[in-house]
Amino acid sequence: MLDVRKSRVLMIIPLILIIAVWPFAIADAESAVYLLITNEQLAPAFQDLVDRRTAQGFPGRLLTIENIYATYTGIDEPEKIRNCIIDHFVHFETEYVTLGGDQKIVPVRYCDPYSGGSVIMPVDLYYADMDGSDWDLNRNGIYGEVGEVNEIELTPEVHLGRIPLRTYQDAAAYIKKIVTYETASPDGFANSMIFFGNGRTYTGDSRRRYQKHHDPVSHSEFFQMEIYYNFIQPNWQALPLHFLWDTYSSWDTEICGDYDLTLDHLIDRLNEGYHFAFNWSHGGPTEWKVTQSRSTWFKSKNALALTNSIPGIVFSYACSPAHFDDKSICLSEAFIQNPHGGAIAYFGHTRPALLGFQDCEQLFPAMVLSMDKTTGEIVTGVLTSLAVKRVSNPFHQFNFTLHGDSCIQLLAEESGRNLQLFLPKGCEVIESGKNFYIRWNAVGTGFSSDEKVKLEYSADSSNTWHPIPGANSLRYNGRYFQWRNCPLPAGSHYRIRVVSLSDPSISDMSGRDFTIGDLALLTVQSSPIKNIAISISGSKTDYFSEPTDFNIKILKGTSVNVSTPEIVGDSSEFVFVRWMDENGNTIATTPDYTFIIAQDMTIMAEYTGP
Repeated sequence: MLDVRKSRVLMIIPLILIIAVWPFAIADAESAVYLLITNEQLAPAFQDLVDRRTAQGFPGRLLTIENIYATYTGIDEPEKIRNCIIDHFVHFETEYVTLGGDQKIVPVRYCDPYSGGSVIMPVDLYYADMDGSDWDLNRNGIYGEVGEVNEIELTPEVHLGRIPLRTYQDAAAYIKKIVTYETASPDGFANSMIFFGNGRTYTGDSRRRYQKHHDPVSHSEFFQMEIYYNFIQPNWQALPLHFLWDTYSSWDTEICGDYDLTLDHLIDRLNEGYHFAFNWSHGGPTEWKVTQSRSTWFKSKNALALTNSIPGIVFSYACSPAHFDDKSICLSEAFIQNPHGGAIAYFGHTRPALLGFQDCEQLFPAMVLSMDKTTGEIVTGVLTSLAVKRVSNPFHQFNFTLHGDSCIQLLAEESGRNLQLFLPKGCEVIESGKNFYIRWNAVGTGFSSDEKVKLEYSADSSNTWHPIPGANSLRYNGRYFQWRNCPLPAGSHYRIRVVSLSDPSISDMSGRDFTIGDLALLTVQSSPIKNIAISISGSKTDYFSEPTDFNIKILKGTSVNVSTPEIVGDSSEFVFVRWMDENGNTIATTPDYTFIIAQDMTIMAEYTGP
């Protein structure tokens, strides 16, 4: 048997045939591009997946942990498994590795990146590193410490994923979902994507220049659209692209955010089925944050009950939903184990995400720059791009993982030609005379490389249309147009549409009317204490709550209501006294105050201490 504890040495020592000592017959000339490791109980179910990969041109092999333990040496079971994978990488051309089971089926290598026991985490990257050290150079039994893993260890050589399940029935159901996905028609599904999440808000001047079409802007929208604009849309475009945030959604009817982000709404939308679902929120091992009340967060039981007919792919920036070694079924496991829907792949974090947004930034380029990649190649691309930056803090590299088979090839691009105008979608309030962005997606293999589109506007709810200056011949996939110093007069029945020049029947427009008008800046403060949560709403502003001090842009003439707590504090209580203006004049003595905003103004909630 071959001992490869020092795998850097392996690359230069003569190859040693190990076939003669294996208790199962494999000719030394046979390749195993795809290697699946599971236990004897689940092997019959997973053999169907191995046979499927072989038929698809990825010669496959299934090995049980029982055979691996009897065949390979190592200090413990994870090292024996890794030595097996190294042997297959060197001798049998293995590129894809799938671990068929959770930590009870295929053991994990636990690492301690901070060397103090504060964070002990499962690291499947250990099994994908073929040319690094054994991850415990000082032989203290603590793996993955800072100083003992370098860029070499942090860079995967094989594309690896784990299917976190434990029973034969779950394995068989998951493989059936893979077949459903891989045989699905791409048309009407392959380019579909939904973004959702909940977080603090950005208001007024704190919003980015291209996120001023509504106020406030959710923390999730703020970052997810940054990723879409910078890392996704330049190379691949979604259609439909839908949003469900606490302050803005694709289903708003009158004002931005009036289709609330609730548990029921999220479940309804996920059940409709999207190829890609991208969450950005707080979370835990078994949940994503949806509302302020934890009882209505999206939990593992909800993921297990989804009924989307084609299982999709989930991307998540949240703390610990992929905590598969938790005693409860974690969220990623629930998506994978759902027999009637859910997901076939889940990219996310096993522990608190912290700076894991970099994983999301790199995940999408790894996917969309070439949509014929496999799920395993995508996670390899993410980890490879970030390895050199994470030597001094390997926690972040250890934390990101793929749950699902490593050899799932993404569905092909949709056929035909389709356009989506997604900004302004309707319900927005846009400031007169300012720059604003018009954004669209173009999807389908039927577009020619020199295809052109034009943009038009309507001031009467789409009854008549007029050309937008400078936007009469744009690249079909040009993504956006900035209408500088928009000269349109104030009105509440505006729409925008994008139209193909070669075939005007290919077009799309804002789904509802949006407003252009003069806005006032409302600044809300509190004294002498700060960070008091003040609720605000208006006829063009959905209800939200924000800690002082903050400002918000509101359409002039709008009726605005502000409400502040009567008493704040704990052991030292502060009691509300009055609302006052910027000159110290009293404007209301009740915590709940309604007024018409006509110009820029500042209001302050004054409190008195004990």
